[in-house]
Amino acid sequence: MKKEAIVILFLLSISFCLAEPVFNIKSDYSTGETAIATITAPGNFTKAIQKSDIQFFEGKRQAFFDYDIILYNNTHYFYVSLQRQGNFTIKINNILYNPGTLQSSNIEKNISVKDSNNSISIMPGFINSLNPEITIFNKAKNQTISYTYNNVSETLTLQQLQIKKIQFTPNQEFSYFTIKSYQDFSIPVIYTNLNQNYSINSTPNQQLNFTLRLDKQTIIVSANKSQILRENITLFNVGDNNITNITLANLSYIKINLTQDSIYPGSVLVINLELSSEKQGFFYENTTINFIENNTNYSIPFPIALYVLEPGTIIEQTKTCAELQGNICLSSQTCNGTSSFTREIGICCTGGSCISPVTAEEPSSYGWLWGVIIFIVLAAAGFFVYRKVKKSKPKDAEQAIAEKSKLYEKKISGGIERV
Repeated sequence: MKKEAIVILFLLSISFCLAEPVFNIKSDYSTGETAIATITAPGNFTKAIQKSDIQFFEGKRQAFFDYDIILYNNTHYFYVSLQRQGNFTIKINNILYNPGTLQSSNIEKNISVKDSNNSISIMPGFINSLNPEITIFNKAKNQTISYTYNNVSETLTLQQLQIKKIQFTPNQEFSYFTIKSYQDFSIPVIYTNLNQNYSINSTPNQQLNFTLRLDKQTIIVSANKSQILRENITLFNVGDNNITNITLANLSYIKINLTQDSIYPGSVLVINLELSSEKQGFFYENTTINFIENNTNYSIPFPIALYVLEPGTIIEQTKTCAELQGNICLSSQTCNGTSSFTREIGICCTGGSCISPVTAEEPSSYGWLWGVIIFIVLAAAGFFVYRKVKKSKPKDAEQAIAEKSKLYEKKISGGIERV
């Protein structure tokens, strides 16, 4: 009996060690939709997951979204506003939990975001405030929406690009605010005193007092030289006050078309951008969107990245370079095959190789040695010429007379001997 108990305890300990956290999130979403998910783990979390532990990737390139996470009653509640289409990977690192022994784990989940006729954005994706408010933004076609809280329901119709703010009063510590449209959304409502012992990770927008929201956090595009790309940034005023003096810091390769500089409560403003460059290369700037709300100046950082490629480069943003059976070239290299722009940073070279240019610095590194060799050769040649010239130098008059006298004497002496 004792042995059986030991075996059972051993098997239980193995099962605890093999158990991992679970990220409950769907795999498919519409552009503009808010993904609401939970993260659970066997045993207890020993550390709340921080926003810095979460990363988003599109292929190998990091992506940026508006998101937040909170730990309540041993469950993490997570949301992310998916404002652009694409295939993304969500990575959560260094999750610490204790199912019996302290464990550490990483999670990766792949999601796909596609354009759709049905899309509503719900912000925030969970409620943790003494003055709860939910903002619903209808990005797609007109649709009927109903919401329920505390057994009280209401139905409304939202036009395309219409914003609806809903305020309510929680009556219990934890509950759900339910929204029904083309699908059901359940928004966790956590209503506790802020001095209680649980972890809160606030978003930057919650920590600040402004109510301006953006439909995207960055722009990353590619174009051939001299090609003009048109992008836009949509601003939402989800507050009760006017937002004025809206400006976007100018960049050398961006033309800004701003038709107005203010947004009324519950309305939107679209900033149109034209991006182009005559130079090839990678341009990255962290510009700012500036505005005034409640007589206070605010600035929101907004990164913009532009790849400018040679004419004829194939732009392929839906596949990776590996899927195209190519290689990523360094910025200093050129492709002697077909150049393509993929989701990775760098030029994808297919049907050829990445060629490193021979710079002028490489042969010059041996210039001093060639200089020494040339100097030695010239010096030897000069010495040889000097010796030869010295040997063939014309004789002076005294030497010539002396030699002729000796020769004459020799002839005379030779003539006497013959007689």
